[in-house]
Amino acid sequence: MTYLTTVSGRLLPVDPKVAALAAQDPQQAEDLCPVCGGRFPFRIRRWTLERMIRGWHFDKIRDSGYHFCETPTCPIVYFHNGEGLYFALEDLQVPVGIKRLEAPIPVCYCKGVDEQTILYEIVVKRCCDSIKDIQAYTKARTGTECHIRNPSGRCCGDHVQAVLRRGLAMAADLPPVLRAEAEEAAAGIPADDSCCAVRSG
Repeated sequence: MTYLTTVSGRLLPVDPKVAALAAQDPQQAEDLCPVCGGRFPFRIRRWTLERMIRGWHFDKIRDSGYHFCETPTCPIVYFHNGEGLYFALEDLQVPVGIKRLEAPIPVCYCKGVDEQTILYEIVVKRCCDSIKDIQAYTKARTGTECHIRNPSGRCCGDHVQAVLRRGLAMAADLPPVLRAEAEEAAAGIPADDSCCAVRSG
């Protein structure tokens, strides 16, 4: 078994398939998380890392080459296989919503909206006539600073969608008409970065 060492000295096992591929062709393994084996081509910008990483690790930040691991159960958050640099959850000063199991679980970092707020509106308050307006009510996915506030460096749209769908499943006894309306609203929230893409000029 091969192990890697995170920037704070934690030992983690390397996925054998990733280790084998990296030995044969390092470029093919560049965007593979060495612990969970997931492929994550999106590159993290330096300004995202500067906002997320604990200060004493700033010397490990690079202008490029870092990827964000999206696997919920994986302790790795950022990895740079080319330089052998790995940041785990404990190396960040911000909680990573998709990897967090305990409340509060951040969803929209720009507006400070967590999963519990959205689920409360759907499941507890049963504000069924305003489910399609959940985004407007909570302000989730209305910010424009995802690239510096969200650990993923991207828009929270896909996470908001997932929480809305989970809330609808929890509130399974919603009337069919309202459920259809809510599902349509959830589907209408873009999962891409179009709302908060970094604009030049």
